[in-house]
Amino acid sequence: MDQAFEKIWQTRLKSSLENELGRPTARRVLDAAGSVSPDRQTEWTRRVLSEITCTAGPRSCRAVLAACACRYPSERLAPIRQAYAATGDLELAHGMLQEQYLGFLRGELGLGPEVVETVVAYGWGLAGKLNGTVVEAVKMPKSGNLLPYLGAEDPELRRQLYCHCPRTRQALWTGERVPVDYCYCGAGFYKALWEEILGRLVAVHVLSSVVAGDDACRIEIDLSPGSAGPEGRRSERRVSGGSEAWSGN
Repeated sequence: MDQAFEKIWQTRLKSSLENELGRPTARRVLDAAGSVSPDRQTEWTRRVLSEITCTAGPRSCRAVLAACACRYPSERLAPIRQAYAATGDLELAHGMLQEQYLGFLRGELGLGPEVVETVVAYGWGLAGKLNGTVVEAVKMPKSGNLLPYLGAEDPELRRQLYCHCPRTRQALWTGERVPVDYCYCGAGFYKALWEEILGRLVAVHVLSSVVAGDDACRIEIDLSPGSAGPEGRRSERRVSGGSEAWSGN
């Protein structure tokens, strides 16, 4: 397990719990979950999610996790945010985000035209597909594992290479099971990104996840005014594979 990641994530979790539940309740949840050790990450993850859900319900659990997500650099979003503030044009903002993503693939990752074409054909990426006020985004495989992923044929190996989260990758490699609601942390990446662009709250919804045995992680982002929160105003749905997901992060 990447200990630098773990330290940052634990700090985010504590802060998110305090914001969502208040400091005394957050402390009780973490105390009940017990200490976490490098070789028992998955077991601890199950415990802490169970404690949050039992204490505050599944919606609060998903909201807590969404706030733990890694963040896209704010400075890169600044021109998109400014363009949206000036025009209110979602299609313009979405197009600028897609162009930024393609530039990342070609420039920072140094991918050739054929690989970039493959990534686009799979629908992977930062911007996703915009339909009205809803974006469906498919996470791309972890960039450092992209070429091995594309070369792998075994579905289980591809899932093990896919996820960006060290905790989830470790669980997939060892055959342990992470609760699907944990994926609201990953969905929170898109939530924070679009909230930064629009200057208001949006809702995120996990549609599928490699944790549930799916081939990719698909996130729906509801950009309509008043959606708010991880789940917004939508009813809960199910992740394929039978595990409960939220209409959120």
